[in-house]
Amino acid sequence: MESRGVLVATGSACAANSGTRSHVLASVGLSESEIDGSLRLTLGKLNNDENIKRAGEFIIEAVQAEMKRARR
Repeated sequence: MESRGVLVATGSACAANSGTRSHVLASVGLSESEIDGSLRLTLGKLNNDENIKRAGEFIIEAVQAEMKRARR
């Protein structure tokens, strides 16, 4: 994603760089696999509608490509 200009991270900010699962995501009822598969996007004042739309399209493409690979 980053090679396409979309900055992402896994997990949540509260667990960033800690090597543990997010207690916040667990507290809202997510399973361990859902927590491990989560994706965090940060939006700031420099983002606009077009940036967000493009990021969404890239995420959809990446998920679809991974699903195709998993079926093989």
